[in-house]
Amino acid sequence: FFFKQKTAYEIKECDWSSDVCSSDLGRIPRRIPSVGGAGVKVIPVIDLLGGRVVRAVRGERHNYQPLSTPLIQCSEPLRVVEWLRENFDLRSLYAADLDAIAGRAANRQAIESMLQAGIDVWLDPGVADADQAEDWARLSVHAKRLDQIIVGLESIRRMESLPAIVQAIGETRAVFSLDLCGGRTRVADPQWAEADPTQIVEAAIAAGFRKLIVLDLAGVGASSGIAGLSLCQTIRRAYPSIELITGGGVRDANDLRLLADAGCHATLIATALYYGTVTRRDIQSLA
Repeated sequence: FFFKQKTAYEIKECDWSSDVCSSDLGRIPRRIPSVGGAGVKVIPVIDLLGGRVVRAVRGERHNYQPLSTPLIQCSEPLRVVEWLRENFDLRSLYAADLDAIAGRAANRQAIESMLQAGIDVWLDPGVADADQAEDWARLSVHAKRLDQIIVGLESIRRMESLPAIVQAIGETRAVFSLDLCGGRTRVADPQWAEADPTQIVEAAIAAGFRKLIVLDLAGVGASSGIAGLSLCQTIRRAYPSIELITGGGVRDANDLRLLADAGCHATLIATALYYGTVTRRDIQSLA
């Protein structure tokens, strides 16, 4: 199977230049937590669009608005990073560059500022081929590199390029994202559009990926429960040594426990942190 050139998403242009921050903020593991084992790592999420952090809801990117909740009325990227660090003592984050994913210029200034702040950044920059992967793998700010580079299913032009992409990034930093929406894969090539998610996972692992994200956008920002839980359980049984991460729908500490029991190593969370339904104590208790 092969992928065709991806059509960029149509994302509404917004002028957010007047947005104001109202607060003054300043190689895979040999063993993965088994069912009923230790906790799950929380990785906060920042979605970048037009130079701002936006609140993602159900993958409806044309409707995304600058981040503003009762806890944080700010969408300036570095301020949001500082807020996360101060309130949750988290040293790493996942950033999705929605402009780059849509084929527009990347938010490099924001990304470089995060690196300069010493944050371990997991970045989805819309990698489409090995050349783009190599470009991002070389990015360095004061000797600080991207910690992990996400290779999203929705961005890959051709599946046959996956081994070259892993080689360009390096196995220890390459993460494959199984992009879904309502359980259906988000792909451009019709030959893969109807493929079972587990077939795509098998292809990614055969290409050399040892870290996998199961990301169901239908659950993102919806506070509706873990959208990909059963799929994560299936993948964990089939591939017990893979580092497994999930994202989309986490509501509270109970959901974190479910993910730990399913054998997930980490989870991506945005809304539950920004609205306070997952707290610092929750994270510490499940670490």
